[in-house]
Amino acid sequence: MAAYVSHMDYMSSGGVPTSQSKSRKRTMAGDPSWRKRVGERAHAIWEREGRPYGRAGDHWLQAERELLEEESEPGSSE
Repeated sequence: MAAYVSHMDYMSSGGVPTSQSKSRKRTMAGDPSWRKRVGERAHAIWEREGRPYGRAGDHWLQAERELLEEESEPGSSE
C-alpha cells in the first residue's frame, strides 16, 4: 500500500515528507473516524462556499489541513 501524505505536508517539506509525518498520515488515512471527520469538514466547507461543482478534492485537502492544524495547537486533546 502506498503511503498517504497530505498535500500540506508535501508542500511544507519541499516535496520530501518526513518519516514521522508520513507514518502519522498513513495511520490516520486508515482510521475510519479520521476519514469521517475529514469528510464532514469537507462537506461543511463545500456548503459554506455555495456548493461549487468540481471542488471535492480541494475541500478534502482544506479539511485535512484545518483538522491537522487544530490538533497541533497547544492544549489540543488529541
